[in-house]
Amino acid sequence: MSKKDISIVIPVYNEVANVELCLTNLLKFRENSRFNIEIIVIESGSTDGTHELVKSFEKRFREAFRMLYESRPNGKGSACRLGIQESSGDVILIFDADNEYDIGDLPKLVSPILQGETHFTLGSRHSGKPIRNFTQSKLRSVYFNLGHIVFTSYFNLLFHMKLKDPATMWKVFDGNIARNIKFSGKKFDFDWEILCYFIRLGHVPIEYPIKYHSRSPNEGKKIRPIADPLDWLYKITLFRFSKIQLIDKP
Repeated sequence: MSKKDISIVIPVYNEVANVELCLTNLLKFRENSRFNIEIIVIESGSTDGTHELVKSFEKRFREAFRMLYESRPNGKGSACRLGIQESSGDVILIFDADNEYDIGDLPKLVSPILQGETHFTLGSRHSGKPIRNFTQSKLRSVYFNLGHIVFTSYFNLLFHMKLKDPATMWKVFDGNIARNIKFSGKKFDFDWEILCYFIRLGHVPIEYPIKYHSRSPNEGKKIRPIADPLDWLYKITLFRFSKIQLIDKP
């Protein structure tokens, strides 16, 4: 496998309404980019037609995508961990297939790592305004925005940080460091685990503003509004104090 500048890891599960646009945008970006990019898609046994769409892209654009398939959904974290270990990029980006984020923001997040200025960057959705604005449910918007404040405050207190948006899914990081860490997060807790461990290893992220279009649970967002936040509070605390396991390599 030839070495790449950037590995874009895309976990996909039941995103039939979004995955075609997502992969098309990534394909166009790759064709016009100055970076040497590999795109790794991990499809986790979707049942809504996503699996078939991913297969069709694999047939049409075999040189552009590397498709990995799980027989059943094991969670976003499990898919990301597989993608990271199969990657070859100096820099890795986890990119969700739901089109909330804009791939055009990639250069300003990747360049500081490739230039040796940092090992981790975050795409910050925080602009002084509420991040979530669900037109069909104002109350749910308030709930999610309040949760953002609570988690950001708790994380910063626990890690002595001053981050604006540690919960962002736009996390870009040094591939060589990530491939040496034995991550355990299976679901959305993985997004916190990778941030927690990089900070504990001395790699404090730099935040850059990004474009963001939030989607609500009614539009297919998979976060469980009660169970997942409770799990995150526990896992953030666990990742703060548990031993970081490194992968033994020959």
